[in-house]
Amino acid sequence: MDSKAVAVSLCCGAGGLDYGLNQAGFRFLVGVATDADALATYQRNSIADSVYVEDVCNLTASWFRRELGLARGDLDLLVSGPPCQPFSKSRFWVRNKPKGFADTRSLVFSRLLSLARSLHPRAILLENVPMLGAAYNKHALEQFCDGLCQQRYTVWQTVLNASNFGVPQHRRRLFILAVRNLRPQEETTDLEQALRRYGRPAWTPRKVLHGGPRQRGDEDLTIRSKWANLLQEIPPGENYLHLTKERGHPRPQFQWRSKYWNFLLKLHPDRPSWTIQSSPGPATGPFHWENRRLSTFECQLLQGFPRSFVFLGNRVKRQRQIGNAVPPPVGRAIGAYLLSEFFD
Repeated sequence: MDSKAVAVSLCCGAGGLDYGLNQAGFRFLVGVATDADALATYQRNSIADSVYVEDVCNLTASWFRRELGLARGDLDLLVSGPPCQPFSKSRFWVRNKPKGFADTRSLVFSRLLSLARSLHPRAILLENVPMLGAAYNKHALEQFCDGLCQQRYTVWQTVLNASNFGVPQHRRRLFILAVRNLRPQEETTDLEQALRRYGRPAWTPRKVLHGGPRQRGDEDLTIRSKWANLLQEIPPGENYLHLTKERGHPRPQFQWRSKYWNFLLKLHPDRPSWTIQSSPGPATGPFHWENRRLSTFECQLLQGFPRSFVFLGNRVKRQRQIGNAVPPPVGRAIGAYLLSEFFD
């Protein structure tokens, strides 16, 4: 095997987490996902040696041996970002549809547990929305973590905000890190506290969005919503609540807390952005403080991707890839921590 720590990524998406881990020093042998458009982006940016379009639930240990030459214990890091839709806040409010671990898309967790047993990687890293740790998911998530503990892994769970790692965006995500065969003193590590050593102050939207939107030909940055004319009344950093009686508006347009937080939400140029959405509606922010939509290139910068990173596909596909991605600086910090603390 290569002397560099080797990794594989399952449910890799466009590769934000892997791109950051790669920058820290991990070599990815393969990225696996069902989204061919996201994998095209992943491949275009040379994150892994190869890509593979497949449902993770169909993968077996024999496939890793045959295709990648990985024997049990060869793999340093198994990375995965399972589908987050079953655990999202919006899913929680949807009626008559399975959510959490009742959703079939969550079956990937049992497959990951099986692959951990057969591949026996040195470390495992999973990412998902914070609602994965909600009460209605707690029992199943504990079973998953207990399954790793039974395989002699020490398991941590922590929620990280991307703004603490230099990203100009408040984006909270749950990370599960498991490391095999640790010494007793290492098992007492406070993961969140340890990772703070690799953090840095967030850049501001004004600083990263300098030079204009750089929009592509398929992008119209005009807001096409019946509420578009109201956005001009909302100050930077505010949302529709500015137009309520409770905020003292002389002609209230909305009831207090009658909409989602990101409804008519406008960026403040000198404060971190709110979460970039993967499928925003016509009135879903954040919008630019100049009362227009953000270009996908601007979304990419607010998500912590470098200017040189290339997203493929049409505007809708690029937006979805960006909104679903982990900001690379978070991955880089986790990777640097792993390599310095647990890898020789």
